[in-house]
Amino acid sequence: MIPHSARPLLAIAALACGPAAAQSGLADRFRQLDRNADGRLSREEAGTAPFFVPADRDGDGFLTPAEAEAHARQSAATARNRTAGMEGDGAGPMTLRVKPVEIPETESPIQTLDAKAADGRAARAFWRKPKGDGPFPAVVFVHGGLTQFPEENLRRQVQVNPVITRMLAAGYAVAQATFRTYEQDVQSRGPIEDVRAVAHALAKAPGVDARRIALFGGSGGGSIALELGADPAVRAIVAGEPATVLYTGMLTTGEYGPRLAIMADPERYLTPDLRARTLEKLKALRAPVMILHSDQHDLHKLNAPLFVPLMKEAGAKVEYREYPGYGHGFYFGGGDDRWGKGADEAVVEKVVSDVSAFLGRATAGPPDTQPGPGRLSGLQRYRLWAARETAVRRQDLRAIEKLAEISRRVATSGDRSPDPSAELRELLGQIETRLGLPPPREIPSHLKPEDYPFAVARRERLDVRFANTDGVEAGPQSLNVHAPAGGMDHPILVFIHGGGMKGGDKAHPGITVLKPDFFIARGYVFASINYRLAPAHKHPAQAEDTAAAIAWLHDHAAEFGGDPERLFLLGISAGAQLAAVVSTNERFLAKHRKGLDVIQGAVILDIGSFDIPTLMEQAGERAPEMYRTTFRDGGTREDWIDLSPFYHVRRGKSIPPMLLCFVAGRDHHAAENRRFSERLTAEGYEATVLAAEGKTHLSLELDIGLSGDVPTAKILEFFDRRTRRSERGSIKTAAPSVGESIGGGTPQGRP
Repeated sequence: MIPHSARPLLAIAALACGPAAAQSGLADRFRQLDRNADGRLSREEAGTAPFFVPADRDGDGFLTPAEAEAHARQSAATARNRTAGMEGDGAGPMTLRVKPVEIPETESPIQTLDAKAADGRAARAFWRKPKGDGPFPAVVFVHGGLTQFPEENLRRQVQVNPVITRMLAAGYAVAQATFRTYEQDVQSRGPIEDVRAVAHALAKAPGVDARRIALFGGSGGGSIALELGADPAVRAIVAGEPATVLYTGMLTTGEYGPRLAIMADPERYLTPDLRARTLEKLKALRAPVMILHSDQHDLHKLNAPLFVPLMKEAGAKVEYREYPGYGHGFYFGGGDDRWGKGADEAVVEKVVSDVSAFLGRATAGPPDTQPGPGRLSGLQRYRLWAARETAVRRQDLRAIEKLAEISRRVATSGDRSPDPSAELRELLGQIETRLGLPPPREIPSHLKPEDYPFAVARRERLDVRFANTDGVEAGPQSLNVHAPAGGMDHPILVFIHGGGMKGGDKAHPGITVLKPDFFIARGYVFASINYRLAPAHKHPAQAEDTAAAIAWLHDHAAEFGGDPERLFLLGISAGAQLAAVVSTNERFLAKHRKGLDVIQGAVILDIGSFDIPTLMEQAGERAPEMYRTTFRDGGTREDWIDLSPFYHVRRGKSIPPMLLCFVAGRDHHAAENRRFSERLTAEGYEATVLAAEGKTHLSLELDIGLSGDVPTAKILEFFDRRTRRSERGSIKTAAPSVGESIGGGTPQGRP
């Protein structure tokens, strides 16, 4: 802990430590402390810190601005070479105070681990594994501070760090990660994505148990580790004195002064808004957390009384261990003698013992599939599934709404008791009565559990805002993510609702009752998006929002176990219009620095028109209301072309394969779909046309996911054929085989 009497001078020193430290800032702080305005600081004004004497170079009992700045800069240079100090990196000479466990490289060679973050930036780590084939549980170590470590430091850590080498000797694969420097933007997501990429790469490394990956971060690295607590690849987190001034959003600058001020009085800086935001972040944590802390550093004032209780309020699984008297960085075998004693062998052994026991508990058994499913026996699940099948086929929207709510509640429940609650039993009985279904006494013998999925285990992120347009509330620019409960690199299906551009919602029961279950059970992430609606918002708002949502999902895929290289679109009606246009008109995704190649396939269900100008010119005043209200003053020909996929199909683009599906029996739609498919294939792209027999516009959408539904089977076949990859980052382009295939060939600009 920094003595109160030392803080005035430390605050001055802090101004010289950051990259933006300027003499004007130092002078301002000096004047604040100079209460009598005589241009120098007395002992009383500066405090009775033990380093007052060395700072007072002329020994006159006063500090001048020049003396204060000289001492601050000297202290800053020393701090940067320390093991911990403010950084908690455990990478400096103080780690040598405790000897490492020496493991010959012949038994455990140091290996390079190369990864790529979501934004394409390369990330490198060094790692070792115990002798033998494994698979071994693994720990990714994340240093503190705000700056990237040189590769030689990373390599040295896995060789000489006393904590890392002890974890290796205890049977863990170990990796030392670093991250991009972020002093200029301490709330940047970049460092988080760098460490995420390393964790995912380590999970794929030979001899590593991908189901037992943990993060161990210190100080700023502890904050990064906590940020990754919702990642499906991360089974557990250890955070040594985490710099939660970052996690909570309180710290917004890389300079030292604000850090000291916040940590000295954290309750003042944790505003209600930041507290609410932090609480929501913590609610998303899946991985159990162990926090290691001393009572010396000022972070103790934030973490022990404020942050840990906030974690518990959010329902996070957290264990707290305190090691009195030790300095910041002790958890990595370092520590600063001036802010508590440096690490010794006793505390290193205790840390390794506590962490090993915690990881043993946290990663034992199969990956945690929290949330859900719970509260259902096999027969109850079958009854709900059968009721849902009947309700959807009959288009009983009231029953659908009730079943959608039950499905979501059960799928996200942590209660695994075999019997449903009284409320659930009553609801199920009411639904069966409404549908005229006698409660079955047993499950038909020919059915297997996978034949009647209901409330499939999942993890969800709801109402995620993907854009922040001025004057627009969150709802129209938000999305819901429904992902498999475990694993990673799942293909992503983006569902775009219909509603004539003026209605519809991502969470409509007609979407949520069946589709998330169906696709999650088959290994897909199901994401349902909103967009701004007409007439309040005119074109191009709808297409811009669709592209923004796709870009967000592509950038954040790893956060919910998705694979950004296997992203597909499924749009119905107005949503089909949007899916088709963002797949062909590159200007919308280009605003987010994305190309059409981020979309690997698109299913276009019962679109209004691929060629709006021709429709509008032929129909005149009888033109569909959707197009009359979407455009300002009815729109110009240029506006109509902008939203018309037909006019954007040209060779040399990366237009994805498309399945064009429409309700059979309508000649105009058949001709329009055939004409567009011919345009695609003439330009070298892949298109398939499917006429859906016996369907209406409503049933075509509502029935997706029903057992025995032909369009569902064709849609799934279309996606599945394009999710098979010969290797990471390469997608096999299969020949069309669905329905009536038009043309073919290799898609332009694609593998």
